[in-house]
Amino acid sequence: MTRFATTLAFQLAAAIPEAAPFIEKAINTNPGLSQSNLAAQLRHLVYEPFKAAAWSGPLRWTTHLRGPFLIVIDGLDECEDHKDVQAFIADMLDFFKKNPLVPLRFFITSRVEEHIQSCLEKDQVRLENLVNHCSRDDIDTFMSACFEAEIERNPVIKAYTRNHGDWPAKEDKDQLVDHIGGSFIFASALFKYIVDPTDDQSTPMDRLPHTLNMNPGLDILYAKTLSRSKSFPHFSDIISTLALAFEPLPIKGIAELLGIETFEVVRVLLNLQAIIHIPGTDDLPVTMCHTSLRDFLTTENRSGCFFTPPSYHFYLLYRCSTLHDSQRPDTAAALYSIRHGAKHVEQYIQLPAAAQGPFPRFPQTLDTLYTHIFAKSENHFRFSDIISSILLREPGLIPIAEISALLGMETFEVVRVLVNLRPVVYVQEYGHSPVIVCHRSVREFLTTESRSGRFFVSPSFHFRLSGNYFSLNLERLLSPTPSSLNAISSQWCNRSHWHWREFLKVISQNPTIYNELDQLADLPPPNLVILVHLPVYSTFPRGIRRSWLHTLGELQNPADLARPHQVY
Repeated sequence: MTRFATTLAFQLAAAIPEAAPFIEKAINTNPGLSQSNLAAQLRHLVYEPFKAAAWSGPLRWTTHLRGPFLIVIDGLDECEDHKDVQAFIADMLDFFKKNPLVPLRFFITSRVEEHIQSCLEKDQVRLENLVNHCSRDDIDTFMSACFEAEIERNPVIKAYTRNHGDWPAKEDKDQLVDHIGGSFIFASALFKYIVDPTDDQSTPMDRLPHTLNMNPGLDILYAKTLSRSKSFPHFSDIISTLALAFEPLPIKGIAELLGIETFEVVRVLLNLQAIIHIPGTDDLPVTMCHTSLRDFLTTENRSGCFFTPPSYHFYLLYRCSTLHDSQRPDTAAALYSIRHGAKHVEQYIQLPAAAQGPFPRFPQTLDTLYTHIFAKSENHFRFSDIISSILLREPGLIPIAEISALLGMETFEVVRVLVNLRPVVYVQEYGHSPVIVCHRSVREFLTTESRSGRFFVSPSFHFRLSGNYFSLNLERLLSPTPSSLNAISSQWCNRSHWHWREFLKVISQNPTIYNELDQLADLPPPNLVILVHLPVYSTFPRGIRRSWLHTLGELQNPADLARPHQVY
């Protein structure tokens, strides 16, 4: 801001000639003024000369009739010297505090960054957040004014309106405004297309209907605008994130998602304000002025070096997975990763191999990512049991509370494992909400031993789940509990039976799985459980009792596990 005060003084002298003598006097009286701080320069070159001119001569009466003078400063946040910006605001507010009746006002546009916002929280300042301002009405007014002027100028349109009434019709203009969105650049381009003469002999009335599906000349505009920031670090990542994100992210959210500093995002976006809406603060979403920008960025033959490849979905998925080490799961980026991480998986999976960009071998690439995610929790207590319970559970969704009861562990121990797995496992509320595996590719990874390795979920775990549900059910029935538990007990009995049948299917297909049962030795044999609790077991549904007794009666030795069994 080295020339800020002198620039204002020059424009003040040009707009208000009465102030020029006072400015000249200040320069002659203070020869070292150019070396003074910003506050001193503003005081001697702007505030005091204006005050002196305003209260003397004819200017005094002019301000009474026409209101105060206005100084407009656009883009204050683009000044790099934060201390000078703060000094300017502080000195300006101090001047108005001491001179409340002076007929001068400042109109400042800026992103409300922290160093600016901290100075503006004063009663003297009126803040207007333009993010909540709907630009549709402004576009409508702009287009109406343009058409009215063109009708007066263009004899063809003027003749048309004499015979056919107003043009364009209200419904046509409303459709056009909706198509334009909030972009004045787009509005100007479309209007020029409609009214400018062409070689095809068409009239503006002919061309208007065609504009509803057009983006005339915007590719060149987008390319020129984007080129202003392409040399900055992280430009490609920031633009690609804007193009492929499933919901608009704030500046802080973009920075957190990409693992970069907030100022690096701002630096890239500041040059792109013609095509991207940049909010006043870092906590409000960044949006595109028009959806055609996304189409441009994702169409290679249009965007060229600015093209966002669809394979970038994989990188966004990876970045989502890294957020869950954070201590703050409620940030914009963390919430985004929970809501949309699985969608990035889906988009990447649907790509043909040739379009998977720098990740040409899909399963191996995702396997590496999933291994990285599951490794975050693998050292937690009973990690494998928790994952196996979620994956093999009877069709349906299993709540955390049920996992806790089923495995005989505290709820917080289950939560501790799942917190780090949020990119692949979704839980709305930790407690009774069901645990949802975000994408089928996670299930395929965990149930394929050659891919998941140490994270492989063996189907032999059905044996444990069957016994656990059975034991849990017996505990409920043998303890003095209200009758309302009968429904729960019946469900657990059915689940025990379902897992037992699944176990038998697995054994019949792969007898070697029997060897894995040594790892489940802490579980009481199902036939022993039945014999000990036979009176209670006799109350179970007849079909389940017959199936259990029939299959257990056949299993006299391990070899019997290898042959098929009849299941009722």
